[in-house]
Order: sequence, then C-alpha cells, then structure tokens
Amino acid sequence: MPETAAENCGSGDQNRYYNIIIPDYKVNAPGGITTWINQVETRFKLAKMTSEEDKFDHMVASLPHEITNRVFNIINNPPTVSPFTTLKDTIIKEFKLSDAERVKKLLKGISRGDRKPSEYFREMKALAKDKVTDDVLREMFLAQLPKSAADILTVLSTTLLDELAKAADKL
Repeated sequence: MPETAAENCGSGDQNRYYNIIIPDYKVNAPGGITTWINQVETRFKLAKMTSEEDKFDHMVASLPHEITNRVFNIINNPPTVSPFTTLKDTIIKEFKLSDAERVKKLLKGISRGDRKPSEYFREMKALAKDKVTDDVLREMFLAQLPKSAADILTVLSTTLLDELAKAADKL
C-alpha cells in the first residue's frame, strides 16, 4: 500500500513519497496560467512538500506538452538554486497574457458556451481588468445575451455589473 505524503515526508528522508496529482492545464481556460500555478502550489502545500528540488521534479514529471515545449531549456538544464521557483516564474512569463493580449481576446469575443451569464461575465471582467470601462463592458456583455434578455436587463436600475450578471442568470 503506497504511503501518503503525510506518512512519509520527514526532513532528511531520501525516500519521500508524495501523493500529488497535478491538475490538467487547459489553454485559454478562465483564470489562465496563474490560477493553474496556484492550484499546483496549493497541492504541494497540502502535501507539506517544501523542497525546491522535489517541487521541480514533481512539476516536470507532470507538465503537459503545451508547457514543456516552451520551458524545455529549464527542464533539460535545471538551475542549481531555486529550480522550482525558476520554472514557475518562467511558465508564468511564457503563458500569462499581457494587458494588450487580454483586451484583444476580449474584443475578439469569448465563447459563452453553456455557462451561466454570471460565469461568462466573470471571465470578461478578468480579461478587461482596469483597461476597459464599465460602460463598454456592460455593452459587450449585453450584446452576448439573447435580445429578449438584454432588453429586460437594459431597463434595470442597477449600475453594478456583477448584479446585472446575476440578474441575467435568473432570466
């Protein structure tokens, strides 16, 4: 029976076993690379994994092809100091959208799919950050809804976009 991280991860133990599953990275997922990295780090924290080398090795063993293609130089030649932090920072640098890229993605349009309007709006808001005014964001959001829903929401007195998105969920 495999040991869990809590049972066998004492300091100085050269035969550590960590039962950690790295979540799949989905390109263009809401939250992006930063959310994915935070999930990975949280799993390391819960397993009480603190060694930079262990984190690096575990991360490298689980990286999807989309990421390894862009950080192979670090994988093949790991730094001797802070290998996990270096890998993590490089992944973020390679995949995090710039302000211009986020606004471009927003303007090109993101698919609502079968998500609730409030979920769709959260992604729009994350892409917009402080680079798009609330008035523009409101118009873009309403334009993505069925006309009948947009017409109803247009007459609502609320000026808070989050409330507008929640109201759209109820239609």
